[in-house]
Amino acid sequence: MRLINAEWNLDVQFKENMVNQVVIEEPQIYVALLSELYAQINGGEGKFLLSQGEKECLISKDMDIVINPFGITANCRKMQTKLQTELKEELSEFFYSEYLTVQAEVLRLWEQVTAHLPYELEYADAIEMGSFLKLGDIKFVEETGDLLSSICQYIKLLQWLLNVKVLVLVNIKSYLTKEQIELLYQEAFYDKVQLLLIESREDYHLDSESVIIIDKDKCLISCTE
Repeated sequence: MRLINAEWNLDVQFKENMVNQVVIEEPQIYVALLSELYAQINGGEGKFLLSQGEKECLISKDMDIVINPFGITANCRKMQTKLQTELKEELSEFFYSEYLTVQAEVLRLWEQVTAHLPYELEYADAIEMGSFLKLGDIKFVEETGDLLSSICQYIKLLQWLLNVKVLVLVNIKSYLTKEQIELLYQEAFYDKVQLLLIESREDYHLDSESVIIIDKDKCLISCTE
């Protein structure tokens, strides 16, 4: 899998059990590239191209980005939307008769409650499955141990629920220790999610990293340790 931006001659090649890191030392380029990639991941336009072999991939489907790791939640909208879809499928395939039984009891309760009031009232004669599931307020149990645990949980759910191939982490080395970064990489390797780190300054390099630097003179330097 490759991520290319021809305008900047940027070619990121993803390999198994390796993490790609792009260090952008020039602030204007950093903002421009990051803004463009962020827009494309969120369905906008841009010049990044993601491919798998000869096949072009849809960036908004196959990539995700974390700019503020403290804002990570397992119960974000896209996770909840996918979860609701899976819950509906489970309910329809394995628990449909139970769903109809509970629905009938709820409708009977509504009939009894409204009959006690001196008003002319009406109510739905059925409970749509999505509305029924919302009654349960079903959510993921959030990891509360530390920031690393939250990120690892997020990576697992990206792969399990959304089949995301590439996760972009922005300046993540400013938030985690070197030891935590190594644990993060191991989690991503296990879950088969490619990591792309975008950093605004050069820091330490690990053996499992492939590093591209765009320096202040706008030159591209490829280096690994």
